[in-house]
Amino acid sequence: MAAPTIDNQIFGQLIDAIPQLVFWKNSNLIYSGCNQSFAELVGLDSPATIFGMTDGDLPQALEKIELSRAWECQVIASKSPNYGLTEIVGKGQTGKQWFQRMIAPLYHADGSVAGVLGIYEDVTEILSSTQLVAKEEYLEQQNQDLTDTVAQKNQALEDSKQLLQLVIDTIPQSIFWKDAELAYLGCNQNFARIAGFQDPEDIIGKYDEEIAWAPEQRDWLQRGDRQVIDHHQSQLSIVHSQHEANGQPIWMESHKVPLHDAAGSIIGMLGTVQDITDRKQAELTLQQINSELERRVAERTAQQEALTRKLANRTVELEMLNRQLEEINGQLDHLAHIDGLTQVANRRRFNQALNHEWKRLIREQQCLSLMLLDIDHFKGFNDHYGHPAGDDCLHRVAQCLKAVMRRPADLVARYGGEEFAILLPNTDAAGAMHVAQLLQAQIQSLQILHATSLVSDQVTVSIGVVSWVPEQRLSVEAFVEQADQALYEAKNTGRARSVLASSSGDSIEP
Repeated sequence: MAAPTIDNQIFGQLIDAIPQLVFWKNSNLIYSGCNQSFAELVGLDSPATIFGMTDGDLPQALEKIELSRAWECQVIASKSPNYGLTEIVGKGQTGKQWFQRMIAPLYHADGSVAGVLGIYEDVTEILSSTQLVAKEEYLEQQNQDLTDTVAQKNQALEDSKQLLQLVIDTIPQSIFWKDAELAYLGCNQNFARIAGFQDPEDIIGKYDEEIAWAPEQRDWLQRGDRQVIDHHQSQLSIVHSQHEANGQPIWMESHKVPLHDAAGSIIGMLGTVQDITDRKQAELTLQQINSELERRVAERTAQQEALTRKLANRTVELEMLNRQLEEINGQLDHLAHIDGLTQVANRRRFNQALNHEWKRLIREQQCLSLMLLDIDHFKGFNDHYGHPAGDDCLHRVAQCLKAVMRRPADLVARYGGEEFAILLPNTDAAGAMHVAQLLQAQIQSLQILHATSLVSDQVTVSIGVVSWVPEQRLSVEAFVEQADQALYEAKNTGRARSVLASSSGDSIEP
């Protein structure tokens, strides 16, 4: 059956509307024609100017000439297509592009090789895992450019109409064209096959209602075709999903443009359809991976925030525990330096203070005074009144002594049993004796009864006083010993009195 004829004007618009780069050569590898996309990439202003050229004549060759010629010669010799990837830097391009290459043989009616058809499809975005849907504004501009130049593409192609149909049939996309009433004017072999015809000629004159489309697919085709005719507008990169008979989903992408006559009137429309299921599945897989990554990031973020809150709570708890610990340590430190019965400093605190003041006053060369005080006949008091009364007596005496001491550095301490020590920094002998007299008077003012005392019917105290200017050659032990001797003298001379040590630091041998 003879191949359907195609008007040259329609063919020119048809071939230029194809998004791939398309060219064809005769058996001597001389260019017979190309589409606008190919012409622009190799540096030509119009597809018409390529006729009669060789690769060496092009302003910018698509491949290395030797490599391109080898592929084409191989196709002619083997009568088999050649496929592969090609990296191209075209005219005006700012970066490299990758193209899927297909070079296929073209045949005469008698079966001999008439030449080759080359089709290059841009797969740069596929290889870089980006979305392949072209921007509508850019394609709209391309369509406008096509529309503006339709009037210039009336040059008759020298190749036979059979060659033109062979070119259309070799293009991998499914292509069809209709008149203004949406009756089919023609299609390529791929479209005829999916429409259920063995020969593209069988579809001429038919409408979609006469083709065994699935209802979903027929509605999609008719709706898009009618919009192109009625609104005189292209529909580019329209993606549609449908299901095959086995229930598997497939994705199709279509490009549809209106066809005009020389006067600019709508005479029909041209459409291309391509199965992009693999690409969509890759996009959906990528979306699923991204969604899963986002979910995991959100989950990890929530876990991190929970840990952060937990850490903050633990930090607050730790700060509270630290404050409590500080308070407890302060209480323990207080208890460690305070006599529990009398609530004045204990012997340990007294020793620390004495050593500290001794070293300080060595540097300052100032007086340090010490009083050792003992409650007279206290054993008899305990035996007569009982230990609770004795404890109360010790407490009252200690608080009385503490009340007399006004300066922060003055220290009252329980030295042992009924004995107390009073440390007076920066105080000379006269000042210390004055304080001792005050203490005697204050103790008597307590009027604590002491029936077994041999000195008075009230509690009295004996005080030994020492006052030195500390020096490196002197010792703290000697200092305390002098106060103890003065106390011993006060007891031996009648008690209820204060005695100043007769020897100063100057008279003490090191």
